[in-house]
Amino acid sequence: MKTLKVSPLVLIPMAVIMGAASLLSLIYGLRGRNFQMEITLILAVPLLCIFLSWLRRRVEWDQQHLKYRGILGFKKIPWRDIVEVRAFRAGFRKALYVGSGDAVLIIPLIFSYQEELGEAFHEYTTLEGLPSPSSIKLSPVDTALLWVGAALLIIILGIRLFG
Repeated sequence: MKTLKVSPLVLIPMAVIMGAASLLSLIYGLRGRNFQMEITLILAVPLLCIFLSWLRRRVEWDQQHLKYRGILGFKKIPWRDIVEVRAFRAGFRKALYVGSGDAVLIIPLIFSYQEELGEAFHEYTTLEGLPSPSSIKLSPVDTALLWVGAALLIIILGIRLFG
């Protein structure tokens, strides 16, 4: 069975953002700025939830099934039941739509080695018009936005600590 995990290019900046938001909250709390502390906590807690859900996400496949594992469970679709596969963009994020007769998988393109998944679609399905394996790569826009957000929070943290 092949397994794809969330890319470190996505996890590292998310951890930095979450850590910086938590540290800012602590700094504001120690300086008696309760409003700013609450605001940064409001930012840090959902980021922690997103980060933990990304740690749990997996895409797995073997010769019979494609399985997407999320935070609360998983969906499994037999290869023979897949009737549509297409890449799409929802805002800035890229995702993969995989449809069968009674189930749909929306797979965000945040995984390492996603090209292998594209090759699996070509190998295990007989569909026409499948996206090429090179077109379902980690989205550079998503990755860049996360790294820019991480850098901005580090700059804010540095200004609050030393400014």
